[in-house]
Amino acid sequence: MRLCFVLVVTVSLVILATGPAPAAEAAGKFALVIGNAKYPHSDLPLPEIGNDSREIANEPKRHNFEVEIGVNLTGEAMRAALDRLYRKIKPGSASLIFFGGFGIQSRDRLI
Repeated sequence: MRLCFVLVVTVSLVILATGPAPAAEAAGKFALVIGNAKYPHSDLPLPEIGNDSREIANEPKRHNFEVEIGVNLTGEAMRAALDRLYRKIKPGSASLIFFGGFGIQSRDRLI
């Protein structure tokens, strides 16, 4: 998990270090950070996900991104968060989405 954190922060720093285009500044900068540590029908919680998601969210905040953080969201709540993000994005906007957790749960099995 720490490798994932380091990778995301490194990529974010490289992207943000190049500086936003003037149009991106005018159109806004938005980030959605989701950390799902608990899943129904699973005894495998990911305790570091919540803390890591909050830490990851701090980096875009330092670069004037409007950041929404979601922890342990249901599928419906994730769709709603993505819809809110999509409504904000305009031509010239900068956006970032981060997801920490298991990628897929099918028939009560985490994949």
